[in-house]
Order: sequence, then structure tokens, then C-alpha cells
Amino acid sequence: MPKIKLNAVDLFAGAGGITLGLKKAGYDVVLSNDIDPFFSMAHRRNLPDVPHIQRDITKISTKTYKEFLNGHH
Repeated sequence: MPKIKLNAVDLFAGAGGITLGLKKAGYDVVLSNDIDPFFSMAHRRNLPDVPHIQRDITKISTKTYKEFLNGHH
């Protein structure tokens, strides 16, 4: 039976603890987000392979989320 790869988005990601846990659990974290510049900088340093958007969550369009989930970023 083929292994199913699940995608995840980490919102309010902080420095990346949940992102790291998701990755270790086998999820493909396709996007992370935090509005705080210090947490965003730490997340980028801790998990440079995970795309990260530093922005107010209400300012990110549904289209943007769908593009990351579908691998078109």
C-alpha cells in the first residue's frame, strides 16, 4: 500500500516548533506564517526549507493558500 503524503500549513508559527513536529510526523509543511518579525526570522533560520510568509493572516488571500497547497508557489 503506497504511503500517503499529507500537506500542512502552520499558522501563527512562531519559531517553528509545531512545524518541526509536523515534519517529524511525516507531513509536508507547504507554508508557515507569523506576523512577528522576530519569530519569522527565527522560523526561517530554524526551518529554511519551509516557505514562510511574514504578514497579517487576514491579509493573505485564499488563492495564496491554495497555490502553496497545490505546489504552485
